[in-house]
Amino acid sequence: GEGGRKAFRALSGAGLDMDGVAIGTNGTFEDAIDEIPLTDFSRKRINLMHVNADQTVILDQLVPPEQTHGRYAIGFWAWELEGFPDAWTGAFLHVDEIWAPSRFTADAIAAKTTKPVCVMPHPVVRPEPADLTRMDFGLPENGFVALTAFDVNSFRTRKNPEAAVGAFLRAFPDKDDARLVIKIHGGAHDQETRDALAALSGADPRIKIEDRVMPRGDYAALQATCDAFISLHRSEGFGLNLAECMALGKPVVATAYSGNTDYMNAETSVLVPYTMIDLKPGDYPFAEGQRWADPDVEAAGKALHDLALSPERRIRIGDAAAEKMAREYSLETIGERAAAAIARIEDDVYAAQPAGGSAA
Repeated sequence: GEGGRKAFRALSGAGLDMDGVAIGTNGTFEDAIDEIPLTDFSRKRINLMHVNADQTVILDQLVPPEQTHGRYAIGFWAWELEGFPDAWTGAFLHVDEIWAPSRFTADAIAAKTTKPVCVMPHPVVRPEPADLTRMDFGLPENGFVALTAFDVNSFRTRKNPEAAVGAFLRAFPDKDDARLVIKIHGGAHDQETRDALAALSGADPRIKIEDRVMPRGDYAALQATCDAFISLHRSEGFGLNLAECMALGKPVVATAYSGNTDYMNAETSVLVPYTMIDLKPGDYPFAEGQRWADPDVEAAGKALHDLALSPERRIRIGDAAAEKMAREYSLETIGERAAAAIARIEDDVYAAQPAGGSAA
C-alpha cells in the first residue's frame, strides 16, 4: 500500500493524469488511502497495479472487470527470495509487464517469464517527525540508541531480529546507557513471535519493544531519535525502513545482500558480511530449494560499537546516505523514471491509436 501511494504521488508530480482505486486494505490503514483520489478510471488505458502476484490472479474478484480488461497491465510485484515461486507463474497471464522495486526482485521474476521486467524503485520520502523526544519513548536523553523494525506478518525468520539483539549485546556488554529498540506491528495472531521477542528483551532491560501501530509522524520521530538503524535481515525485496532512515541521515547497519544493495554501499551505510544458507521448511513461503543470507553477528556488533565511539563517522555516513536518497530516490527522480517507462508503453503500444488517458 505504501508503495502504491508513493508511486501515485511520484507519477502525478511528473505530470501524468492519474486516477486511483484502493484494493483490499482490510481496515488496517484505511486512513492512508485518503492520499489518493479514488475514482472510476474507466477512461484510462494503462493500469499500474500494486497488487502482488498471488493476488493478481484474483483481481477480477476485487475490482470490476471492466476496469482491468482491455488495458495494458503493469504488475508491481514484491518478492524476497532468489527464486520466484512456480505457484505464482499463472499471474503472468494477467499482466503485460512487471515492475519490481530492486534488481534482486527483478532478476527473480525475469527468470520465470519472457515479458518485460523493469526495475522501478520505491520513491523514498524523507519522513516528517512529530515533535517528540527520546523521553517520550522512554529512552535516555544521552547514550547510544539503535533501532530495528519489522512487520510481524513479514516473517521473523526473514527479518531476523535475534541477530540484531545478538549484535547489540556484543557491541555493548556493559554500557548502561545503550539501548536497542525493536519496533514491531501487525500479526496480532502471531503470539509466538511476541513471546520470542519478550524472551530476548526480558533478559536485558536495555532492550525495549514497541509493539503498536504508530501514526506516521510518531514513527518518524522514533527513527529520528535513534543513532543508527540495524537490519540483519536474511533477504529484502527493497527495504523501506532502511531507506527511510537513510533519508533522515541515519547510518544503517545492514546485511550486504538482496534489494537494499541497490542503494547501500560503503560510503552510505555499514554493510555486514554474510554466508549463504539453505532455508528450512517453514522459514518462508516456497522455501524448498531456496537460499538466503546468514549475516555475521560478530561483525555487526563491531559495527555498532564503532559507530557508538565515533559521532563524526555517524554524521559522515548519515549525510552521504541522505544525499543519495535525495538525489536518486526522490519523488521527482522516480516520478521521471516511471513517466519515461509509461511514455515507452505509449509509443510501443498506443502510438497508432487515438489519444486518451494514459495512467492508472
